[in-house]
Amino acid sequence: MPPPNALKSAVAELRCLVPEILSNKLLDDEEDELRIRLEAPMAAETLGLMMLTMTRTSF
Repeated sequence: MPPPNALKSAVAELRCLVPEILSNKLLDDEEDELRIRLEAPMAAETLGLMMLTMTRTSF
């Protein structure tokens, strides 16, 4: 499992990808765009917290 600092970096990188995805206009409609704007940051944070929890409990 990666160290906590690596997890923080991964979460930050995922958050940075949201505007990039939105700027590429790969979305079908406004609903997709809104869903990504709302859900992606929370998903990135949740993933980071889950990975951090697994790292701490694996010792």
